[in-house]
Amino acid sequence: MIIQTVRTHQSPQKLSKIQASLISKGLQSCKNLQSVSLNLSTNKINDEGAAQFFEHVSDCSLLSSLDINFSYNGITKQGAQRMGNALKKCQNLFIIHLKLVKNLIQDDGLNELAQGISNCQHLKILSLYLNDNEIRDQGVQQLGKQLEKNINLDQLTLGFSFNFITKFALFGQVQSNLSSSLQKITIELSKNKLDQQGAVNLGISLIQFSNLTDLTLDLRQNEIKIEGAHHLIMCVQKCSNLLNLSLILMNNEINSNCDNSLNNNEQASYCCNLQSLFLEFWYNQICSQYFLGLNLLLPSLKKLNLSYSECQIRDDGIISLSQKLSQCQQLKDLCLNLYSNNFSDISGQALSTVISSIKDLRSLVLYLNLNKIGDETINFLAFQLIQCADLNKFQLNLQKTLISDVGIQNLSNSITQFRNLRTLSIGLMETNISDNSITNLSYSLQKCANLSIFYIEVMWLKLSPECKKKFVKQLKKAYKLVDFKINNQRIRQ
Repeated sequence: MIIQTVRTHQSPQKLSKIQASLISKGLQSCKNLQSVSLNLSTNKINDEGAAQFFEHVSDCSLLSSLDINFSYNGITKQGAQRMGNALKKCQNLFIIHLKLVKNLIQDDGLNELAQGISNCQHLKILSLYLNDNEIRDQGVQQLGKQLEKNINLDQLTLGFSFNFITKFALFGQVQSNLSSSLQKITIELSKNKLDQQGAVNLGISLIQFSNLTDLTLDLRQNEIKIEGAHHLIMCVQKCSNLLNLSLILMNNEINSNCDNSLNNNEQASYCCNLQSLFLEFWYNQICSQYFLGLNLLLPSLKKLNLSYSECQIRDDGIISLSQKLSQCQQLKDLCLNLYSNNFSDISGQALSTVISSIKDLRSLVLYLNLNKIGDETINFLAFQLIQCADLNKFQLNLQKTLISDVGIQNLSNSITQFRNLRTLSIGLMETNISDNSITNLSYSLQKCANLSIFYIEVMWLKLSPECKKKFVKQLKKAYKLVDFKINNQRIRQ
C-alpha cells in the first residue's frame, strides 16, 4: 500500500518524546509521503522529540506539504536549531504550517528555524506561529533576512502575539523577487510592546510588496498611539493592488483629539480597487477632526465592517463617518459597531439616511446600543430602509438606548415590507418598551413571507405572562420560520 497523506486533528494528550519519535519513524518509512498534517500540541515532546520528529520526516524526499502543531511542548532554542537543520533537507516543500505557540524558542531558535525555511526554495505558503516564545526585535529582523531568500513565496502568515517586540523591523529594503511574489500577508502582533516607530516600520515594509492583494494586521493592545496609526494607514493606502484589508488597532492608546496637525484629507488612497475592509478601533479616542480610517472608505468597497466601540465618538464624528460612507454605493455587506459612544439622534438620522441610500445592500448589521439615540433615529432608519429591496439579513442592537413604543411600532411596520428578508435579529434589552410593542412585532413577523431565522434580546422577565404566550404563539404561525430564539434560548416549533 502506498501512503501519500497522513493527517490527524485531535492531539493525543500526554504524548512523550519517545512516542513522538516512534510516530515519525513510521512516517520515515513511507517513501511516497507527500503531505503530513499532525496536531501534537500540549504534550511532553520537548527538544529531543521535536528534533527527531523533523529529522525523520525530512527523509521523505517527496514531501510537499508539512502542517505540524507542536504548541505547548517545552521546546527551546536547542530543539528549534535541530528542527531548522532538518528543514534544510526538505527541498520539495511547497507548504509549511508550523505552530510552536507557548514554547521557549527565543531569538536564537527563531534564527535557526528561519535558516532552515529559507532553504525551501519552492515554498509558496508559509504559516509560522510563535506566540508567547520570548521573541524580540532581533529575532524578527533575522527572520526577515532569511525570508527574502524564499523568492517564490506568495502567502505569509506570522503569529507573534504575547512577545516583546517593539520596532518590528521584519523587512528592510527587500532586494529579492519576494517583493513581487508575496500576495497575501497576515501578521498577528497583539499584546507586544509595539510602539510608534514599530508601526511606521511595518507600514514602510508593506509598500514594497507591489502585488499585495490581501492584508491582515492584528496589532491590538500595543502602544502605537495616534502617530503610529496614522503613518501605518498612510502606508497601507499606497498598496495599489490591495483587495482585502483587515486592520485591528483596538486598545493602542490612540487619541485623535490630541493632534490637530493630522486631518482626514491628508492623502488620497491608491488602493482604489479595495473590495473588503475590516477596521477595529475599540477602546481608543476618535474625534471628527481626525476620524482615523475614513480615507479607506472607498467607492469600490463591496464589504465593510467598522468597529469603533467605546471610542467617545460624538455627533460631529458620526456625521463625518456618514459623509464618507455615502461614497460607498457598491456595498452589499455592511456592519457598523458603534456600541457605547456619545452620539444622539442629530447624527443618528444622518447615518440612517446614508445607509438607506445604498440600494444594493444584502446584509446590514448595526450595533447602536449604549448611545443617546431614540425614536427619531429608528423612525428614519425604518422608513428609509424600505428602499433596500434586496436586504436579506438585518441585525439591529438598541440596548440601553432611548427608543420607545413609537420607534418599535414604526420598525415593525417597515419590516413587513422587506420582501427578501430571511434573517432578523433585534436587541431591545434595557429599553422602555411595553407589552404592546412586543405583541405588534410578532404580528409583523408573520407577514415577512421569507423570514426563516429570528432572534430577539428583550427584557423577558418584565413582560406579562399573557404577552409572552401571545408572542411565542404568533411566531409559531410564521410558516417559514425554522429557527427563532428569545434571549439566546431556542424556541421549539
